Amino acid sequence: MQKRAILKTYRLPLFGAAIFLLLLSLGFFERRIHNDEAWIGQQVLSLTTDGVVISELFGDLPPLDREIVVYHKLLVWAGVLDSKIFGWGLYQLRAISAVSGLLLLFMIFTFLRGRESPNLAAFTLLILMFAPIYWEQMLEFRPEALLVLCGGCGFLLLWRAFEIESWRLYFIAGLLSGLAGLTHAFGFACVVAGIVALLVTRKWIGAIIFGIAGAVAFAPYLSGYFSTPELFHQQMFDNPLMTTHFDYKWWHLFTNLVEEHKRILRKPEVIGLTISFLLALPLVLKEQWKTFRLPILYLAGLFAVIGISPLPKFTRYMIPLVPVMAIIIAQVWVNLSEGKTRGRRWISVLFLLWQVVFFGYGTFALLREAIPDRYDQLATNEAMLHEMRLGTKVIAPFDFVYPADPEMQIYSWWGAIEHDDSRHDIAGLEHYADSLGIDYLIIGPEAIDHWGLQGSEREGQFSRFELRESYSTGSTEPRYLMKRKSAALEQ
Repeated sequence: MQKRAILKTYRLPLFGAAIFLLLLSLGFFERRIHNDEAWIGQQVLSLTTDGVVISELFGDLPPLDREIVVYHKLLVWAGVLDSKIFGWGLYQLRAISAVSGLLLLFMIFTFLRGRESPNLAAFTLLILMFAPIYWEQMLEFRPEALLVLCGGCGFLLLWRAFEIESWRLYFIAGLLSGLAGLTHAFGFACVVAGIVALLVTRKWIGAIIFGIAGAVAFAPYLSGYFSTPELFHQQMFDNPLMTTHFDYKWWHLFTNLVEEHKRILRKPEVIGLTISFLLALPLVLKEQWKTFRLPILYLAGLFAVIGISPLPKFTRYMIPLVPVMAIIIAQVWVNLSEGKTRGRRWISVLFLLWQVVFFGYGTFALLREAIPDRYDQLATNEAMLHEMRLGTKVIAPFDFVYPADPEMQIYSWWGAIEHDDSRHDIAGLEHYADSLGIDYLIIGPEAIDHWGLQGSEREGQFSRFELRESYSTGSTEPRYLMKRKSAALEQ
């Protein structure tokens, strides 16, 4: 009877989980290779094989043409461990993000199922599984999934420590939150938000313990400042390729915060969750505000810290907020399922109608991700490798890192574009390739857009390189392999 009751309680979440896992597993292999997956993956490979972090993709772009001392350290270290066990490759590295996302779902379920309603845990997982902002991070080898695992677990333990006043849990929660910052520097917002929430609630000793533990776990991120301070400063503050710029004026604290709607309402992948949360707030019962006091304060602290930061308004940077938002929304689901809305009829109807939109779009997004792409990047890259002499130099799109020969030196197009001075001159491009000793050019979207190398306009413009092979495959992103004429390269 107890097993039957459990199955009945979790019938809808189990059905949703089955759909989620099926579509996510398909999307795991169909996801296009993100540029960041290439250069972070190359850092993992260099640390695994040479014991030092470098990025050949930026080998012609100072200050990244030397050892990299500012990087997503915990993610790269996890990648090295993963590579030593399973071998280096795109899917092995992506598995870190996928496992991180699934592990956080398990931790949230374990933490919440023992609270007032067993539905709270199930509803929270259902919301996260169909929130694109959450599961999209699980499909790419980027820091967000590992960051939210560390930050999310840190929050759960902080919440528990707050309830039972456990100094040991405050310390562990601080360590985990600091590891979120070690994964990506903006993850340190989890530490700041926890400190703010504890100070507001007058948990002075808890705030000190939590803050010290967070600082200790984050400290390795700053190691480059002490070993090579000048290089650290250049890569952190004078790096033209960083999306975050630190030419910060005091009034930007306010203007950035006012403009935070540009992040939380930027795209459909986050709009659904954001509006669900805003509609849920009026439906939280008066007596529940005490229970959710710490989560609300923590969430407000995260929102403020991320909002005032110089981070660009990319949706992925709101990922630390997502688990806490999902818990609040799930509590409202519980309230509605148990008839506890207390006269808030119209806002309840609006909330439920919006859930249809939320889950409808979430399902559509998962289906779209799972549909096979006619353009197989890995297969195309493999085909190009067969036409090239290994151990040579090439300028190529980022994704050519997978599954290229480790002896081949791959430069990205960013260096060539940066040195072009917007002249869009093919002769200048060839001269630049000569200066690097480039043997092959793989013409991809960046080069096509910058130099206007689309279709017939490409023919006859190169004097030192000749077309070896075209790889259009019906794709909107054609690739062209060009070989140096004068080198008489052997296959």
